[in-house]
Amino acid sequence: MRPCVLHFLTVPDLSPVEAIHVAAEVGYPFVSLRLHAPNPADAALPLLLDDTMARDVAAASRSTGVGIAEVDILRLPIDATGDCLARFIDRAASLGAKHLVAIGLDADEKKV
Repeated sequence: MRPCVLHFLTVPDLSPVEAIHVAAEVGYPFVSLRLHAPNPADAALPLLLDDTMARDVAAASRSTGVGIAEVDILRLPIDATGDCLARFIDRAASLGAKHLVAIGLDADEKKV
């Protein structure tokens, strides 16, 4: 049987650390976390920018054994430049994320 993932939209009012603990309590081996909102007008979420929160999330993952299956959303082509892309990938790696979710936000598919 393939493992199930507790997706962040299932528990949108919980912090990432709380979601990891809930996943552990109910038996999910993985969670999905959001680093960026899909709407370009929305700011980056705290987990992308806050190093303390990221350390707390990584610690919760280690202590519970709940892995980070994926992080999202890498918005293409908006986030595919310079510091934003590097920060997103670095944060995902620091959390031990297995996958990144990306979406194309340009009508010109060649840009995506």
